Amino acid sequence: MFLNIIATVLRETLEAGVLISLLLSIGHSYHFNAFWIAPSIIMGAFGAFLYVINLGYISDWAGYVGQELFNASLHFFIFAVLALIISVLEKPLLIKTQTLKIFLSVVVALAFVGEGGELFVFYSGYIQNTNILLGAIAGGVIGLSIGASVGALFYSLIATLPAHYSVKLRMLMFYFLSAGMALQGAKLLIQADWLPSYQPLWDTNQWLPENSFVGQLVYAVFAYEATPSIIEVTFYICAVCIIFSLRFMNKAHVDCEE
Repeated sequence: MFLNIIATVLRETLEAGVLISLLLSIGHSYHFNAFWIAPSIIMGAFGAFLYVINLGYISDWAGYVGQELFNASLHFFIFAVLALIISVLEKPLLIKTQTLKIFLSVVVALAFVGEGGELFVFYSGYIQNTNILLGAIAGGVIGLSIGASVGALFYSLIATLPAHYSVKLRMLMFYFLSAGMALQGAKLLIQADWLPSYQPLWDTNQWLPENSFVGQLVYAVFAYEATPSIIEVTFYICAVCIIFSLRFMNKAHVDCEE
């Protein structure tokens, strides 16, 4: 049980840690105040709290699949805002500095609502059992520490690279993280029976188990799915194409203006 708790918390915090480290690196490169992220975290934590206390009501939506639909909407909304961030990164500096911080803050807040809400729900099952609550908290602290450490390592890697390589790495991570949000949204819609369910296209668990630490890390960065269906793969590819098209069109537009 202790290891399962660590794995569950790690899965939630790894994804948020990698995403937030990417957003922090962008804020740092544009000389944002070091505390720009604090209000977003507070708002996200408050949003997660509201989500949890209204979970019973939300779960009753749309024939008792409201929780899946709510979380899918969060993932698709984060994908949309990440796409907007890529668009803004190609705009003139005045628009960038005024708009980029808003988009970054929205993504951070939404990430905390989603991941924080999942953790609140997970720990609500242990509150009534004081015998295992301390162990659950200890396991959560370990998982949270590992996830935060990985996020810090990603931030350090991006911050210490030469500017040319740092920009390329950030953009590459944007592609994977954005596409991962779309894939996870599709997976939740499949669970809610809003999208058809098909047999997996492949199974790579024998080479890279999805529940291993490396599997969790690859999941956080690349949205690794050991047994994806054709629907999930289609959403992933379409998301990459959308991001690539936005970047290409905006870059072409800027080049024409110059």
